[in-house]
Amino acid sequence: MATSCSEIIPGRHPYSSFSLPGSGLSDPIDGNDSTFIDETTDFLQHSLIFHDTLLSSQLVPGEAPDDTISSSSFLTHFSQSSDISELDSSAPKGGTNATSPILPAVTVTPLGSLPSANHLRSIHPQTLTPNLLCVLTAFLEPRMIYIQKSRTTLTLYEITVADDTKPNFKISFWFRPVQPGLGRPSDPQRALRDTLNGATIGDVLLLRIIALGAFREEVFGQSLNPTINRASSKVEIVDTRTALSAKNLRLLPPSIAQRLKQVSRWSKSHVAAGRAPRKRREGLRSGTKRPLSPSVHGDTLPPDTMESI
Repeated sequence: MATSCSEIIPGRHPYSSFSLPGSGLSDPIDGNDSTFIDETTDFLQHSLIFHDTLLSSQLVPGEAPDDTISSSSFLTHFSQSSDISELDSSAPKGGTNATSPILPAVTVTPLGSLPSANHLRSIHPQTLTPNLLCVLTAFLEPRMIYIQKSRTTLTLYEITVADDTKPNFKISFWFRPVQPGLGRPSDPQRALRDTLNGATIGDVLLLRIIALGAFREEVFGQSLNPTINRASSKVEIVDTRTALSAKNLRLLPPSIAQRLKQVSRWSKSHVAAGRAPRKRREGLRSGTKRPLSPSVHGDTLPPDTMESI
């Protein structure tokens, strides 16, 4: 899959400075464009630092006792993938079969019930990692991000999801270069990457163990660093046609069955399903670079901060 590159970012990351090579515009930059770039690069730095410094001891699973469901029954019958792991030290990190008895119950949190940015800051360093049942509404083209000091290139996937309680929730997935080693899988994030590559706009997704962070006054989600041994983020594409059959609905707790019906119904009425083109970052041109002015700190995260000009 083709990837796009973006602007240079000033370095405040512990491994960096880091840059996104190969960006630029052929047209002059006005002040508003420059401010938007600065806000975007600030967010990317914040997201990467959050990704690289989060410890397993800080993880707190989402709590919604009325919305729990056996992960084996839910994913065996209703998901196209079975590569799952959960906050459980006994679960192999690379993912387990969905029918494994060691998998704990899944808790699904509606997007509208996620905590505020102020709450997330108040419980820091604890970090909530809820499971989300929602609809894919936008998918940006993956981009390569180069960290100058460590000379490492990461791949960043960015999606937007929604449900009947909240639109436009952004989630980032960071992928590090594959570094095979003794006793290590060749690519511990392969299943996650493959699922994202196969997702289409309008798909109902079960996103598991998504870390919640706050940037200014906005809450965002992102994947865990694969070096965390006791948990890993997973994305499942839910086969709603099978899940919503009368036979299979009886296998679900009433709260989960109702939630799945609500999300699926909302998707059909609000999202045009099918493989839509990945959103391109307009204005990107190869062979030119665009300097950045010093950071301008706004009050809120721009609506499309994950997209660069």
